[in-house]
Amino acid sequence: MILPMVKEGTSTPVKLNRYQQLKAEREALYERMWLLSDNPFLPEPVWFDRTFQFVKKHVTEECRVVVDLGCGKGEMTSRLLDLGKEVDAVDIASNALKKIVPREKLRTLREALPKTKLIDLSYDAVLALDLIGGMEQEEYRLFFSELARIGKRESLAIVSTPFDRKTTGGLERFLSLFATEYELVDLECGYLRFQPKSSTLTRILEQIRKFVLAERGITHVIACGRKKRLTR
Repeated sequence: MILPMVKEGTSTPVKLNRYQQLKAEREALYERMWLLSDNPFLPEPVWFDRTFQFVKKHVTEECRVVVDLGCGKGEMTSRLLDLGKEVDAVDIASNALKKIVPREKLRTLREALPKTKLIDLSYDAVLALDLIGGMEQEEYRLFFSELARIGKRESLAIVSTPFDRKTTGGLERFLSLFATEYELVDLECGYLRFQPKSSTLTRILEQIRKFVLAERGITHVIACGRKKRLTR
């Protein structure tokens, strides 16, 4: 279905296709969220720390240029800069990008997945943390195609997503989509039942995570993969 939209400065409706409509709706939603809150997507401390350790493990010295898609106010971006990386911090909301402190080797860009204007074959590593869950099912394949497009020929992609504990086959579907563009290098799954106010208690619970994983189910997954080579 094509919906009309009136652009600023003109009375002539411009027709939007399905993906353009979704993008426009998301832009408006996230701009408002970041306008009303200092951080509407405050990272869960334990999972963020584990995610950074996973990223640090794989984004090694040869990964000099990195893109942090859906960067928010730049928590992971800052960690990457501390590692000496050249980072493009990309987010759909300009109100989020305004909160990022300027630094050397940092560039901020307003773009939105699953289709951006980022240049082909630009990055040694592509990060897309907890983004795909906010997209429509019909966009999932486009999402991974875009990650592959902007990554260099031997690039890595690190992608994470939360799951509802009651989801059936969610991990299998995620890995199937991931495999369309990437050879799996590493995978880490986790379960965090709740977030206590005590950071010490949180870390104790995290240490016993592996013992409850099989019983309680996966609630978060992060995957690292290397871009597949094109075959003729």
